[in-house]
Amino acid sequence: MIHAMRGWPTPMGIAINSVEQKPFAANGSLQDDHIAGQLDAMARQLAIGCVGLSSRH
Repeated sequence: MIHAMRGWPTPMGIAINSVEQKPFAANGSLQDDHIAGQLDAMARQLAIGCVGLSSRH
């Protein structure tokens, strides 16, 4: 999908069902390695996009 038809890719979306998946420990830390990997990938995509956009201005 091209964001706003300007050629910017949209970062991956993550759906978390906190009732079924139990991603968080009692202390609030993330305990699901699969979700942690997805969040890491999304954060990398956002950072790459921000760097790319900032170099245009």
